[in-house]
Amino acid sequence: AYVKALAPGRHRAPTSLELETLSHVTFPVVLAGSQKDAARYARSKGVATAPAFENSIFVHEELDGTKYPNAQALAMRSLLFPLYPMLKRDEVDRIAKVLRTLP
Repeated sequence: AYVKALAPGRHRAPTSLELETLSHVTFPVVLAGSQKDAARYARSKGVATAPAFENSIFVHEELDGTKYPNAQALAMRSLLFPLYPMLKRDEVDRIAKVLRTLP
C-alpha cells in the first residue's frame, strides 16, 4: 500500500527494498524536498515519523558534505514511516494517504 501510494508522487522508497521479504517496522522514504516539512506534515495528520539516519555521522558531527555529498543528501532527506504487523487497516490507509500527499 505504501509503495503504491508513493508511485505517482515525487518521493521514492529505496529501490533495494525486496517487498516480498520486507519485515522491518519502518518504511523508509527518500524525499524530494525537506525532511522537516514532510515530518511536520505527517505529524499534523497524526502519523509519527523519524529521520532515517538520525544517528548518522553527518548529523552528529555536522560534517562538511563536500567529501560525501550523496551520503549527506540521503541522510538529510530520508524519513521513516510506521510499518509494523499490528497496524490497523485505517492506520495503514491514513499513512498511505499521507505518503500520497507529502509536500
